[in-house]
Amino acid sequence: MATQQPLISDSAELKGAQAFTKEQAAQVFEKMVQRYLKMSTPQFLKCLDAGYFSQHPELERRLDSVLFYLPLIRQQ
Repeated sequence: MATQQPLISDSAELKGAQAFTKEQAAQVFEKMVQRYLKMSTPQFLKCLDAGYFSQHPELERRLDSVLFYLPLIRQQ
């Protein structure tokens, strides 16, 4: 049976609709990249910039799940 786990370790500190800190956002993104693509954030960004995923259409659904979170680390 699948269980849900918090995306960030100190989720009790978040109250209401507060924004993530940069560290929390990076932690959430790292967990998503590891979960869906089994790679680290730096490895993912390198593959994304190199066009790796356009050569591997079988990863499209997994990639979409990670790209949804990309604004967390590419803000500002």
